[in-house]
Amino acid sequence: MLFWHNENLTSLFEECYQTSARDAVPWDFIYLRSKGIKLGVSMSGCLTGTGQTEFNEYTNGVCNACAWQNNPVVCSDPKNLAIGEMYGALADLYAIEGDWVVNASRKTKRAFREPLTFCLDHELWHPDLEVPQHMRFEKKEGEILIFHSVGNYKTRNVNDRNIKGTPAVLQAIDRLKSEGYPVKLVFVHDVHSADMKYYQVQADIVVDQIVYGRYGASSRECMMLGKPTITRLVREQPSSVGRSESLDECPLIDASPTTVYDRLKYLIENPEARKQIGEASRAYAVKWHSAEACAARFEKVYDRLMAGKFPLDHPSAYHEEGVLH
Repeated sequence: MLFWHNENLTSLFEECYQTSARDAVPWDFIYLRSKGIKLGVSMSGCLTGTGQTEFNEYTNGVCNACAWQNNPVVCSDPKNLAIGEMYGALADLYAIEGDWVVNASRKTKRAFREPLTFCLDHELWHPDLEVPQHMRFEKKEGEILIFHSVGNYKTRNVNDRNIKGTPAVLQAIDRLKSEGYPVKLVFVHDVHSADMKYYQVQADIVVDQIVYGRYGASSRECMMLGKPTITRLVREQPSSVGRSESLDECPLIDASPTTVYDRLKYLIENPEARKQIGEASRAYAVKWHSAEACAARFEKVYDRLMAGKFPLDHPSAYHEEGVLH
């Protein structure tokens, strides 16, 4: 089996990469599949196979907060839907990783919607991680550190469009400061992924994104580090695919731009809640996102695929007895 990530790199050869013009054909993948090699792929985000128009309608306007809404090189109906068609023709396994299920390409018998390949080393991302001296934040006694981060900040924060809801986060923290709460904002962006955990682990509270509706890398990492994390989280799934076990169990604290202040205030005033949510977050991340748990899950999905048992997304494939529960 061959598994890949990034729809623009659907080939082993640069000459066949899928550019925005969609003018290259992944002949190598087509050849491999014709020889019986199984192909698997994981989604890169909302634009993977889902038209912008249908996604924006389904999510009640999430795209309206995105800097890439009007950039067809990155995101458009033709580009996104072409990816869905390509995956439909090539992929024997399509890993959705808990993301939105909107387009038909994410509802097929070959789609697996729970966490599968987006995993972490639970020993490396550990709540007791030692922070290098030069990466430590200054913190006064009694001060509460609120952490927020944005990758590729310049390209994702354009003309008041910010998919993470950063302006509302900053406003909420400023308001809390003005009301006398001992909070300190730690706002980082464009930090190398290998270093980010050292900043995340110092936080008392994390605010990831408060617009998108599903969680990504920052929330996964912060949960694995045992941090109470605020994220916009819509747990509902289309009736045609049923509830998501992982989303239903997820201890992330749901918030929107209008409610983030209230969520922050509650956590600031309730240290015991922060502790309990942090512990639940660590347990959840180990269960659903540790490398061992995902490897065991992947093996079960692979066995179903090779045996011709569909749909691949079946509760019997979710967990392995004795693996980090």
